[in-house]
Amino acid sequence: MSPREKRRAIAAAFGLAVLLSLPYLAALGVTPPERAYMGHIWNPDEPNVYYAWMRQAAEGRFFLEDLFTTEPQEGRFTNPLWLALGRVSAIHRDAVPWVYAAARLLCAAGLFYSLYAFVAAFGATRRVRWAAMLLGATASGLGWLAPLIAPALPPDLTLYGVDVGLSARGGVVRDDLMMPETNTFASALLLPLFSFSMTLLLWLVLTAWRALRNTDFRAAAWSGLIGLLLGGVHTYDMIPAHLLWGALIVVVAALGRATWRTLAAYAVFAVVSAPTLLYQVFAFRNDPVFQEKGMTITASPPLLSIAFSFGLPLLLAVAGAILVLRRREWQWLPVICWAVVTIAAAYLPNLSFQRKMIEGAHLPIVILAAIATVRWLPHLKAPRVRGHRLRSKVAMAAVILACLPSAAYFLVGRCMDSVVTNNMNRASATFMPPYTLSRDDVACALWLRDEGEPGAVGCLSMLGSYLPGMTGRKVWVGHWAETLRFPSKLNSAFGLLIVPMPSEARKVLDACRYVVDGEFERAIRGDGQDPRVTARESGYELVPVYSSGESVVYEVRPNPPSQPAEP
Repeated sequence: MSPREKRRAIAAAFGLAVLLSLPYLAALGVTPPERAYMGHIWNPDEPNVYYAWMRQAAEGRFFLEDLFTTEPQEGRFTNPLWLALGRVSAIHRDAVPWVYAAARLLCAAGLFYSLYAFVAAFGATRRVRWAAMLLGATASGLGWLAPLIAPALPPDLTLYGVDVGLSARGGVVRDDLMMPETNTFASALLLPLFSFSMTLLLWLVLTAWRALRNTDFRAAAWSGLIGLLLGGVHTYDMIPAHLLWGALIVVVAALGRATWRTLAAYAVFAVVSAPTLLYQVFAFRNDPVFQEKGMTITASPPLLSIAFSFGLPLLLAVAGAILVLRRREWQWLPVICWAVVTIAAAYLPNLSFQRKMIEGAHLPIVILAAIATVRWLPHLKAPRVRGHRLRSKVAMAAVILACLPSAAYFLVGRCMDSVVTNNMNRASATFMPPYTLSRDDVACALWLRDEGEPGAVGCLSMLGSYLPGMTGRKVWVGHWAETLRFPSKLNSAFGLLIVPMPSEARKVLDACRYVVDGEFERAIRGDGQDPRVTARESGYELVPVYSSGESVVYEVRPNPPSQPAEP
């Protein structure tokens, strides 16, 4: 690429990333003045985990704990990305959400530019490069059709639109599994972790192919260094990465270029990238909390649902793969292998984290789709469009528009609808955290951060999702996966704060220094029993130590045994 083309690509990548930041400004704009917008537009529970890690790193920790559960921990987990962002956040005690937002923008821009540079490195024309970047930033699947086709589906077939978080079955459409890792648009919109790790995957694949094609040990070492970072940031991706190296070795052998140096190049990659992967295995085996959390089942949906959620880009990718294979353009074989290996890895048996390994599959799909869009579609008959260049532009515009509905539906019909209702349209079924908190609840959280003594906090999961990132404290219940035995602990929190169950309440009070009776606790409890009464029945006293409006922070103190009456 010429310097001028690089500048244009960088400017376009940042422009796309800025556009994806506008929904957050819209969410802030619809937030009532009496409430605090917490910086999310979809599933706050996931970024709140990252906030908690950043908060710990900002406090100077290298090894990070799971703050969403109160069990004793050895604290062996670490992550280079959140350590770095946490260190930056140390500039101000309120900087965590701002640094996270900046990281989301920068990681999205880095992903889009890296996608452009990756395609250019394989010799694609400029139009293919631009098509790949634009499809990567906008394309989704067919999930938006779920409400329309649900009546036609038999009752024994569930079709998951994981690009929009819906499922359809026998005429019923329900809120269901959303997998941002299945497309670059959702990843760039929501989660800097996914954008960053996908960027690393692009450069890992490029350097791996150079290492094997040219038996270049320097490229193999660079691929290993990228894998070293990727293994620390998003360890799941290293399984497809090693499988892809194996597939590329087979490709090189099929092309008649394999020698002993080919295997030696893989050995360089494996050795250089091994430390972080081995450390994560060590931490998993020796930290019971990390192990139990890692065993949370995240199975992949049926392959038909994955194909449905990739949609038109997948169909075009198949056409693009056929096109380059028929023309013997073998330089695109790594891209084809990448797509096949990553999708296959998501269905490896006996892995609790199956679906996490599909991350990055959308990248080779949009690259191959871009090839088909620019080099195949313009040759189809279009009598009113003359000239290959004009046909190519029309085809690109048509494909982008055809791939936009799911992205638009997810953004407007799912994200912004949930923002407007503050997630109350989903909270009753999933106890999903809200997007805004009352100013009183925020004041209680800040008091705990700045004034409270060390100790865990008991509350419901809606506020509990935010407290670790805001205060650096452990909570009794706060996240469906990070909180060990979440249903049981949520029931115990209900036993203290909602429906009096002294035996369950005692579990919370035994583990926590403070209890917050906030907006959501009061709203769900209604006219039910005051938690102070339930605590007293459980052998404890809840002593108010801070209040803002109707929200109260209680300190948990043992109820002194009653003194015998004087004779």
